[in-house]
Amino acid sequence: MSIVFVSIMLFFVCSLGAENAFFEPLANSRADWDAAVSETGNPPVQGFRNWFFGFYDTDGKPETFQEFAHCSKSYWGDGNFSQGAIFRDSIAWSTGKNRDVVRRWRCPVEGQYQIIVEGRNKNQRRLCIYVDSKEVMRHTFSQSGDRIEYKTTVKAGSTVDFAWEKWGSSSLIGTFIINRMIPGLTIAEDSQSDYAIVIPENDPWDFSRRAAVLLQRVIEEMNGVKLPLLTDGGKIDKPAFYIGKTRQAAENNFALETLSTTEYMYSVKDGNIYLAGVNSIQYKGQNAEEVLRSPYRNGDHRAVVAFLENELGVRFLLPGRMGEHIPVANPLVIKANLSLRRKPDIPWHTAMDLVYLQNRDYDDYMVANNMFRQLHYRLHWGHSWPFSVPAEKYAKSNPEFFVMKGGKRHPDAIGNQLCISNAQVQEIMLQHIDQAFASGYKLYQLGQSDGFQACECQSCRELGETANERIWKVHRALAEKMAVKYPDCRINIMAYEVSQEPPVYFDSFPDNVVIELTKYDEVEFQKWLKFKAPFMVYTYWWGCYNELGYLPKRTPFMISEHMKRLKKYQVLDVYNCGYRDGLGGLQGPVLYLYGRLFDQVDLNPELLVEDYCRCSFGDAGPIMYSMFTDMHKYL
Repeated sequence: MSIVFVSIMLFFVCSLGAENAFFEPLANSRADWDAAVSETGNPPVQGFRNWFFGFYDTDGKPETFQEFAHCSKSYWGDGNFSQGAIFRDSIAWSTGKNRDVVRRWRCPVEGQYQIIVEGRNKNQRRLCIYVDSKEVMRHTFSQSGDRIEYKTTVKAGSTVDFAWEKWGSSSLIGTFIINRMIPGLTIAEDSQSDYAIVIPENDPWDFSRRAAVLLQRVIEEMNGVKLPLLTDGGKIDKPAFYIGKTRQAAENNFALETLSTTEYMYSVKDGNIYLAGVNSIQYKGQNAEEVLRSPYRNGDHRAVVAFLENELGVRFLLPGRMGEHIPVANPLVIKANLSLRRKPDIPWHTAMDLVYLQNRDYDDYMVANNMFRQLHYRLHWGHSWPFSVPAEKYAKSNPEFFVMKGGKRHPDAIGNQLCISNAQVQEIMLQHIDQAFASGYKLYQLGQSDGFQACECQSCRELGETANERIWKVHRALAEKMAVKYPDCRINIMAYEVSQEPPVYFDSFPDNVVIELTKYDEVEFQKWLKFKAPFMVYTYWWGCYNELGYLPKRTPFMISEHMKRLKKYQVLDVYNCGYRDGLGGLQGPVLYLYGRLFDQVDLNPELLVEDYCRCSFGDAGPIMYSMFTDMHKYL
């Protein structure tokens, strides 16, 4: 499977005569190398994505280029570096006499190209760029890092060489990027624009307006012009961004009614840009602020954020305005043939707490990181027993509802521990589930009390030999009874602590059961496949209760592999215990890539970290990327 890099790269514009052109990423040395490793486990072969690796037999003579004959597990070149070596991130020295080490790219189609090198070198040596064997640029790189670019026409079959001079133990650490010019659509230039933003006249809960205000603000920060905000009821006599289910979107046959619950789209047609998703709410009252404190999904907002990230290079790195990266762009140009329709790889992501829910400044960050709580879901933070049979209500009147230890009932046991063989306890649990479904919930989380303590009464002993057997028998029976009355509702049962292992006392669940795993490696998923039940996952990646506390705990590769696994097993929802403990600081880049991977698990994790560093630290980005890369090696 190829690793995707296009959507996390910044795009560029240039002026060619009177027209503004858009430069689309075509080649990226790091991303292309990673794609080969992802597919084969080895560095790219000669010619992979038009890259070749070799050396000039004579210094400064492209016509003497020879391909390396040797390739190891991590680099091109022989073990003695007699002809140099090329790694994912670098071009290394040659010990041979008068030999430049060369990364060569062969152009697949004639066009106008932008050649970019971002790199650094502690010895301040030079790189030469040759196009069709003609030197077009040379640069001596600094230790802190430089970015150089060159624009030129390149013919099909022509070569672009990045030739690093031979010198001692000198290496150029960097990325080589080639972008192709395609037709561009100018949105704004010199703080002026012909464009407006249009939203539906009928906009329940102001969802489309909220998305429009974000787009309006970002364009103003990028180019200094505030686009007028209009509704679709009147005549629109200028090009526009149409957000949501506008009359114009329907007239242009975008069929937004065919979008699924989590899907979003944006597209350019006749110079207009259409952006939309599906807006869904759970709240049933009339208070506009309360709707945003209940689970909801603003699909229009998601479409706008995706457009800003993918097409304008905007980043939402941390909660709030201080965590945004909004690049200045003059002119502000997008591709003229934009078209995207996407359904997130993992649809639901529960990672916020009331701090986020009650602070509207965090909305954009939450949407960018795909933090959408599942709608109509009765969540109990993993433990439904204390909510259905609380000790505060039943301790005095019904002590027999609670765990027996040493011959005595303990309503005061930590965690609200129950006697689950008690018929009344089971009936009250059923009533609690029934009330949830009757009030409109479609999914109910069923899980035993935390810090589970097994009841020692005779009835519980007869229920099963182990705590695992007792819990699974009771929970399965509850789900089975609810399936009759509410066939369209589902119960997600926690596989946690003593119930973590799959039951061996039966081999199937009712169709209304979803299994929520608290261990989620390949082995655990395989254990549960025989039950043919859908999965949810309850993660413990970020909380300060982990051994490293508030220090960084996860690496980009680790999280990337986990997310690919969740997609593989079609996980419906991910709950993140202790998520806010990991925000920012040394864990910042990995939290950023984690949020992005919900939308598209195949994004390149290393490039996402590099992207985070570039956008967060500016000129210090390369040094910070190096620091984070080194740190992740030892985690």
